Amino acid sequence: MNRLRLKKVLVYLYSKDKCEELSGMYSGSGYFHAGLSYDRKKEILEQFKAGQIPVNIPDINIPDIDGVIHYQIPESIEEFYQHVGRGARDRKICPTAQCLFLWSETNFDRKGRWIRSDTLNEKDLSKGLEHLSLMNKAGKKTYVKWEVIYNNDGSFGSVPLPLVKRMFEKYFICETVGDVHGTPLTITLKKPTPLWSDMIEKLNSRD
Repeated sequence: MNRLRLKKVLVYLYSKDKCEELSGMYSGSGYFHAGLSYDRKKEILEQFKAGQIPVNIPDINIPDIDGVIHYQIPESIEEFYQHVGRGARDRKICPTAQCLFLWSETNFDRKGRWIRSDTLNEKDLSKGLEHLSLMNKAGKKTYVKWEVIYNNDGSFGSVPLPLVKRMFEKYFICETVGDVHGTPLTITLKKPTPLWSDMIEKLNSRD
């Protein structure tokens, strides 16, 4: 960062503890995660925008981000593209952005085992539809806060929304557009596929 003279850097992680640990290693940096209060998030965001802290660990939209670092492997290729796309959004004030992807064979092996071991049942899909607000909304956009996705990660009996969303994307049921100027994650339900229609029919028959 010092060598490249980067001024505003986003670092992506998938653990609150790791987020706070990494931030503590870099004096003057800040972090975002779902456990922070609204006032604290707002304070950190304003400091980051003003250039008072050079490093942040959030999911935000700022026009002059000149560095993006993935400290852990993203959930999908689509998510990776979405994250790096946050760099240099306004080419007039920030012509380029440096992107760094940190990984190891162990990371990929662990992620592969996690993906292969994941299973979804009818209850998960039904609850996933409810949380993502996709039921009967073909061709329409729905807005979902990132906190909703990552607070429902499958732990403590919650719905594994990251997996549900990834499965819907895999089978072309929905398309994740990403946030626009700080608005929540935008998810568009695409034209229903046979798989989608069959799933909806089964879920509706339970009523």
